Amino acid sequence: MHEIISADDLTDVRYLKGVSGVYCLTFKSGKRYIGRSKDLAVRISQHVGTMMCGLHQSIPIQCELEKSGLKSIQVLEVCDLDILAEREIYHIKTNKNLLNEVVYSKSIIKMLDKAKTYTPVNFQGVIESICELDPQDVVYRDALVKYPFLEQAIAEIGFEGIKKMGYVQTNIKRKLVNSLDITNASKAAKLMKLQSAFEQFAFIAAKDAKYRIGKIYKELGIERTPNIKDYYEVKETKRRVSGKVTAGYTIIRPKIVLAA
Repeated sequence: MHEIISADDLTDVRYLKGVSGVYCLTFKSGKRYIGRSKDLAVRISQHVGTMMCGLHQSIPIQCELEKSGLKSIQVLEVCDLDILAEREIYHIKTNKNLLNEVVYSKSIIKMLDKAKTYTPVNFQGVIESICELDPQDVVYRDALVKYPFLEQAIAEIGFEGIKKMGYVQTNIKRKLVNSLDITNASKAAKLMKLQSAFEQFAFIAAKDAKYRIGKIYKELGIERTPNIKDYYEVKETKRRVSGKVTAGYTIIRPKIVLAA
């Protein structure tokens, strides 16, 4: 267990870049939130940045921060991607006083116990497990929370259509975006949102940003010079990448507000 944040002191977490594992947010009230990430440095930075701005996507986490304050962030375990979900479930089951109302679903834990195994459930497994369930079933509803685009996908593509697309989430999201009657700018913004390179507080090299946006423009038939500043508020900065000083941007927040 490695403590990353204690009280209000944020230590440099760049050494966790690209490291996958399970982490825990502990608040001064004693309540905790356990999560997992394939890149702990990025995920921890996202939590801290959004909480400090009062914009955390989880209302329970933001409320707990404002109510009692953050005590620490810890890395509970570093592990490989193929067992990441399994280890997150383990830590959720063995800890108490959690804010993980959705993640710590008794139905899912019960289902895993019945299977006598903690094999990580991927997107395909989730789809196959809910396709015959009532939409009001807690497992079905938890799946819609975990994958926000899923409800729209089921309505527009259907379970059979999702299966025919090979359960590839990015392809499903692209189909949903392209089916919308929205401006090209909004379509481009939606496609950028699908890429982890454009996540809030992430660093992206200037050349990489231009290449990625240019590729999206080509796909949408947009004839325009790619410019990340058209879509995001950014801070121009330099970082050392693979031993070289690289000019780029730290993404602060999106400029285009997308409908849920």
